[in-house]
Amino acid sequence: MKLIYHRTNFRAEYSPFDVELITLANQQNLCLVSPYIGLDYLKRLIQLSKSWRLITDFEEWIISHQRKEQRENIINFINENPEKIKHISDIHAKVLISEHSAFLGSANFTDKGICQRTEMSVSFSEVEKVQEIKSWFESLWEVAINFTEEQLSDFVKKNENTNHKPRIKKLKSPSKKVMKRASLVDIGTFFKTDKDYQSELVKAIKKIKKDKEWLNRFFDLIKELLTDLNIGEESPKITMSVTKDLRMPISIGQRYVIRAKSQQNKVGFILPLELEEMISNNPIAKIDDNYFYDKKKNKEALWVNFDNNIVFSNDHFLFEQWKKAAKVELDRTNYSGYRRAHNPLYYKLVMDLEYRNKILDLCD
Repeated sequence: MKLIYHRTNFRAEYSPFDVELITLANQQNLCLVSPYIGLDYLKRLIQLSKSWRLITDFEEWIISHQRKEQRENIINFINENPEKIKHISDIHAKVLISEHSAFLGSANFTDKGICQRTEMSVSFSEVEKVQEIKSWFESLWEVAINFTEEQLSDFVKKNENTNHKPRIKKLKSPSKKVMKRASLVDIGTFFKTDKDYQSELVKAIKKIKKDKEWLNRFFDLIKELLTDLNIGEESPKITMSVTKDLRMPISIGQRYVIRAKSQQNKVGFILPLELEEMISNNPIAKIDDNYFYDKKKNKEALWVNFDNNIVFSNDHFLFEQWKKAAKVELDRTNYSGYRRAHNPLYYKLVMDLEYRNKILDLCD
């Protein structure tokens, strides 16, 4: 779970709320709940998404905007999307649900709520909790209703002089008025392009400092794993990433399955726990006791670092045991918690030999 909030007495360049929301929305099927929505901000999220649905309180949404033009724009938007927007009176939750994550908290989906107000929200990817909040949304969707264009227009007309917040005399306070804390992210530069992903790969491969023979064998091992376990390019269960320090770990679910350590001339593999005694007697292998444990601190699998030349080994048994341990992780997970760091061109590098040769040539 991640806490999202503005730092006290600190003005960030970009709103942490916006960073999280657009990251979750990007190329996802969205379910949204909020009574108070800025139309421009809503469009910002749905333009990033694959599909979307919204549950709101039509009355609160419309009346929360003061100008006639704003209210008419909201009505027009509702009328243009009758199958995607529904009404529930007095709904007050502020929630965004993507395919594998969710965001909820106090922040309204408005520029002021995202960039200025003192708010607190959380995002999480725990499978059971995400499924629970999806079920909650679907139960609301079933009972939510729609109104006709005539009903909405009549509502606006009858309430044209209604203000959502009447003017009041405020308490005198010595504290300064909170100014805008942060800005919205520039979407045009926030999300990585294929050029960015490729540049990451080239830098990381160069850092490994191995020749093409070694690199090809390393990537071939990964290709065997992906092929044997039938892991497709779009599988949410795997993360093939390039880290900030230019390592190239591969994770299934929440655990590494293979990782090269260039500075130590090591390659790490996940292996079944029952191999512990055998591995302990292997002169080119070292078990890292920091991995892998369940919530009760019971060890469940091994993380073993081998000398780099292990990739040339003909030890069929070892590599089959590696695949076996990886399959355990694959079978028990629905989503890799590191998926946001996934580099899609890493998968292509492994599986597409023509593309791999192109990248390796760039690394010379």
